[in-house]
Amino acid sequence: MRYEQPALVRNSAAESPVLTVLITIRVAAHYDMIERLRFRSLDTRMPDSVTFLVIDEGSSFEDAERLKAACAEIGFDYVRHNTEKDLFCLAGARNIGASLSRSQFIMFEDVDLFPYPGFYQDIIDEIHVQGLDTHSNRFLTVPCLYLSEQATEAALAGTLSKNEILHDHLTGGPLVDFALPASSALVINRMFYLSIGGSNDQFKGWGLEDLELAYRLTRGTNKFMSPKDHRWLIEGGYAHNPTYRGWRAQFRLHGELLARKSIYIFHAHHPRDTAWRNPELHRANKAIFQSSNESFDAKGHTLPSLPDAKRGRSLIFGRGTFAYNPALLPLWGDLEVKGYQDFQERDIIEHVRANGINRVIFTNPYANDMRLSVYNRVRSAGIPFYVVERGALTDSMFIDDTGFCCESTRYRREHWPAELDAGRLRRVQDYISAETSSGSALEKQGERIGARAALQKLGIPPQKKVLFVPFQSRSDTTVNHFAGPIGSFDNFVDLVRDVTKRLPPDWVVVFKKHPLSSVQETVPGAIDVGNMHIKDLMELTDYVLLMNSGVGVLSILFDRPCIYTAQAFYADDALNRGASKAGDVLRLLKEGFTVDQDSRLRFLSYLLEDFYSFGKFTVTEKSYTDNATLSITERIDYYRVNLLGARVLDTDDRERILNPNAPIYDLFREWIRSNKHTERQASPSGAPQSADEASRKGRSAFHAKRYQEAALMFDAACSIQPNRATHYRAAAEALFAMGNRNIALSRLEKARLLAPDNKSIKRRIREMKRPPFLQFLSKPFPIAKD
Repeated sequence: MRYEQPALVRNSAAESPVLTVLITIRVAAHYDMIERLRFRSLDTRMPDSVTFLVIDEGSSFEDAERLKAACAEIGFDYVRHNTEKDLFCLAGARNIGASLSRSQFIMFEDVDLFPYPGFYQDIIDEIHVQGLDTHSNRFLTVPCLYLSEQATEAALAGTLSKNEILHDHLTGGPLVDFALPASSALVINRMFYLSIGGSNDQFKGWGLEDLELAYRLTRGTNKFMSPKDHRWLIEGGYAHNPTYRGWRAQFRLHGELLARKSIYIFHAHHPRDTAWRNPELHRANKAIFQSSNESFDAKGHTLPSLPDAKRGRSLIFGRGTFAYNPALLPLWGDLEVKGYQDFQERDIIEHVRANGINRVIFTNPYANDMRLSVYNRVRSAGIPFYVVERGALTDSMFIDDTGFCCESTRYRREHWPAELDAGRLRRVQDYISAETSSGSALEKQGERIGARAALQKLGIPPQKKVLFVPFQSRSDTTVNHFAGPIGSFDNFVDLVRDVTKRLPPDWVVVFKKHPLSSVQETVPGAIDVGNMHIKDLMELTDYVLLMNSGVGVLSILFDRPCIYTAQAFYADDALNRGASKAGDVLRLLKEGFTVDQDSRLRFLSYLLEDFYSFGKFTVTEKSYTDNATLSITERIDYYRVNLLGARVLDTDDRERILNPNAPIYDLFREWIRSNKHTERQASPSGAPQSADEASRKGRSAFHAKRYQEAALMFDAACSIQPNRATHYRAAAEALFAMGNRNIALSRLEKARLLAPDNKSIKRRIREMKRPPFLQFLSKPFPIAKD
């Protein structure tokens, strides 16, 4: 994945800026744009944490030289994009600037904008006040006042203050030609911007790229009440419209948060270049805008991720969703994708060094001998690498630069926080409470029934002590490559049988087959719990005995003493004990030991906040060996990314402002009340609480020929129950009936992945690809009537 980056000329002295202001420009002849860069000096209280980057998108060579010299003089970083395009591409220029920036946050500015004294410090403050530093998907939009020619001259001369402008504007004076309550002067987390593909560079000339990005940000965060007809685009009279209709009403509230605090940016008057506004291009851009919004509503962000230029180059093997994922791709920089087979004859060490590759990205490197051979060569040569794989907690993944699982050093207590402050302590305690009471698990389980009911079902008297043995799959990587002292899976089974036979009568052993294993182990004298939920078993047990299963982390979560017999990544004497002989296991059970609480909380907090990343999985299963089924992760939607202790992304944001009595809704409150508008009303059928409810509403809407509503409901069913192909088939039919063939086909492709042997799905994909005049031959999937 090559994304060519032009060379950056660095003039700024700031080493670790918080905010980079991106100013895109193509010098035009009808007024002096270059001189307007100096407008930023009107903020006489400029923070050291703010830098400026000017992206020159296609200026003539002579103008580019003048622009470059001006940037050097005023300390602005500069980059020139040598484009031969006739039309200015604002989106592409902003994407280049975002990729080259060094700060956590970026801000977009037009060259004609100028601040008041203290403006940029106000923006830095708002980043913290509005939580952009903890929630990556949040953003700011700065309201903009377009000044008259006279007001511009006076403001730039210092004879007209910010407060005078605002007072005149609020009282209907002549200083402001027009206002944008929410503008394209956006502030956003840079890594989030890169991960969602930045701005859509399909727009050309006088475009709608600003609004398209604003639509995705506004609807993605959905911070405020959803408006009526959210896709509707108001163009004329936007600043004065009191109806809470269309997405720009919702977008405006983000601007109101700053306007109420008197935070504005000003636009300097300039002569208009009428040739720039091409109505034909605008119509084409509007079609792109509408199509992009429909696609976002159906599928979320779909633009290719942008690289973080300072990350250099990476080599990655394949496009598996763990590592080749929109949330992670910016971290890999410029990316080269290869297969392991490419290095059976070619030397990977030579290839890495010859191509300036900074790191190699692996998923499970022990999956087969070919992978392992390449992995070992990279490690032995001291080439930096990351292993990206599934973690031991619900929704978790790890990104490790020291090795895979048990060979990693990243779990050692030297990396844990020395102590937990009040915030971390509260968060880890809240997590333990929520996770131990939930029914979530890494693999399919039976329904939770609680420890008391589970003991009764298993026939275990309350006075008995319980030893729980979670068996792993015989084909498990950690079983076959990290057996450690126990030596093999069979040796572990023999140890469990021996321990069961020798335990005193006040003990009972219960064991569980791994959900993906097709081999039923036998342990005479012990109780096979079947598909009983792993968390019910963790609640009822007194001790856990295992090889090196991830259940060892669950043991820490549930505060249960655990004995591991193989090489375990979570091994720590304050958390668990190791033993590989039956006599040693029996001694530990007789003497007893407990989990140190301080170590437990610090270890879990480390996993949650520093080491593990988290995302929602879409998983299928297929036969792998005679002994096991393989779990296939089709998609991961990361909502938190941690890279070796640094929080890169966090989009798990559930805080919303829905009370129409809040002052922020003042402009729209009368309309909201008189129209009895509610959050539920904004969606035609309300928010479904289950996949069955969503599917039922979708079928009803489909047969009423309300295909857009039906598609939304079927997509909601897909989100709630992502492993059922029927939901995707139904969504495809609704989308196809709307005329969205490409999006419909994407739903069918998902259904095909879930049901690869279903011939009807393959047939329907072929049918949808037919030209319109042949569609009468097609046989759509039937949508049942209730």
